[in-house]
Amino acid sequence: MNNSYDCLILLTSSELGGAERVVLDWLEFGDDRLSKIVIIPKQGKIIAELNRLNLPYEIIELNTIQKISRTKKTLLDFGKASIHLIAYMLKLFKITKKYRCQIIYSHGLKADFFSGLLSFFFPIKVVWHLHVYCPRTGLFAAIYKRLSKRVSMAIANSRSVSEWSQKVILTEMKTIYCGIRTDYYQQIDKGIARQTLNLSWTQDHFLIGMVSALAPWKGIDVFLSALPKVKNAFPKLTAIICGEVIAETRGHEKYDQTLKELAETLGLSSVVAFLPFQKNPSAVYSILDIFVHCSKEPEPFGRVVSEARLCGTPVIATKGGGVTEQIESGINGILVPMGCSTSLAEALLDLMKKTTKRTQIGQKGKHWVNNHLGIDRFVAQVDEVMKNLLGSPLQVNRTNRKT
Repeated sequence: MNNSYDCLILLTSSELGGAERVVLDWLEFGDDRLSKIVIIPKQGKIIAELNRLNLPYEIIELNTIQKISRTKKTLLDFGKASIHLIAYMLKLFKITKKYRCQIIYSHGLKADFFSGLLSFFFPIKVVWHLHVYCPRTGLFAAIYKRLSKRVSMAIANSRSVSEWSQKVILTEMKTIYCGIRTDYYQQIDKGIARQTLNLSWTQDHFLIGMVSALAPWKGIDVFLSALPKVKNAFPKLTAIICGEVIAETRGHEKYDQTLKELAETLGLSSVVAFLPFQKNPSAVYSILDIFVHCSKEPEPFGRVVSEARLCGTPVIATKGGGVTEQIESGINGILVPMGCSTSLAEALLDLMKKTTKRTQIGQKGKHWVNNHLGIDRFVAQVDEVMKNLLGSPLQVNRTNRKT
């Protein structure tokens, strides 16, 4: 392990959500002259990916604070959280000092908070990568706004996030769309995909489905509520829900069981297939006749929308946030109102009846992703931010992790 690194990447999740995939893409394809170390909060799926890339990482335990944040809080809980918060900051302080990092690149609101605090103690340049809508009211918003003055650059993952954040973040902001890897998300033969997913029995079924973190705001309950009407018109219907509960947030625990109970209540037990998390969900995207994205709140970007489209699958998505920057409704996708199961059912039925339209939307969606979300473009834009902060040409002379 090096004695120093140019860039410390700070994560407050060790799972493989959209933000973590963005980080991994940059770590794998970004400029090798920039040496990097990753800080994660606990053991998780991301470790296998960091090991695959031969990237150095350290774990600073943050799970205790997150557990307390998900429970009904008492004065004692606040005291415990404060102690763990101070312990976390002290460990992060020591690591930053030890490795003499020039840039701290944070992902997630908690990570932004910690990186902002570090800037008071070190002559370090801070980059916030915004994957969510930051709070605009309350104490945390006030602190976040104050800390943003210490930030050298903020990267927003969509224009929607950028426009929302401008009232809070008082620094330069740049919109950089994530890159979707064409070598990773590829259309797979439906027969092979069925075998891969053990769904051979669905050969003569119409397949619709979602790939999503199992969280209340993702609208999976809206999707389920739309299915009875669809099933009446298409008896040979299978609906796939692929994902797991990953968010460290109160109200998300055991949400998978809540969804299964809802499916049973709606009489859909024989219709809905729940699939576990897929590291590469290309087989799921490819097997579907229609991919559904139905968040009940504006989606900051909606990465799965374009992953599915890269596999040639037509998409119906809810209208809001960064998704509207990806889809021209009726041309390369279909947009429906958020939270409305009736509108979703009607859009599904209409598209299910029109084979040619599904093919056209799938092809145009794939074309849009190839033209706008190339991995090379994304990596070059993030590299440019880092190079500008360090100096141009890149002022580094340390060895990176690849040997």
